[in-house]
Amino acid sequence: MRWLDGKNILSNRASHIFYIGPIPEGHIVRHRCGNPGCVNPKHLLLGTQEDKLQDARDRDRFARGEQHPSAHLTEEDIRAILASDEHRDILAKRYRVTSRYISMIQRGVRWSHIVVDHLPEKVRVRRQLAGSGQGHHKTHLTPDDVRAIRKDDRVQSKIAADFNITRQAVSNIKLRKHWRDVPDD
Repeated sequence: MRWLDGKNILSNRASHIFYIGPIPEGHIVRHRCGNPGCVNPKHLLLGTQEDKLQDARDRDRFARGEQHPSAHLTEEDIRAILASDEHRDILAKRYRVTSRYISMIQRGVRWSHIVVDHLPEKVRVRRQLAGSGQGHHKTHLTPDDVRAIRKDDRVQSKIAADFNITRQAVSNIKLRKHWRDVPDD
């Protein structure tokens, strides 16, 4: 709707401003009733975008699996992928998706509502070890290497070259995105 100053405004925001009061910067109007078109001031409350996303999760409003508009695979396909011992490149060609997508399914990153109950034992173990960094199948670093990387004040490209890792890996270690459980001595 068009507001007093001639600018367009969502009707729920207009209702909140008119009946309840101004909307602080960085806040949005949420709906207690869960109806996005509702303008009843008794149903409106302020919150953040994170609050709104949590409301959607609580109400199971996110389309997932086969109900997602861009879904290419079915739940049956996912179960077959998880049960297969074939390489992900072969599976990717068969199901007409990328090898990376097959990997994400196998690791439980995609289709997690199905995958969690069907994860192969090796993936479950890898997930349990993932917090340590040493559980990753490609790592060659030790906890002492991680401590040395964190203490090293040189540019990341030099550190990366010395430890045979990427600059991004150095950054992730220094920011404690990876190897979080390794304490500094």
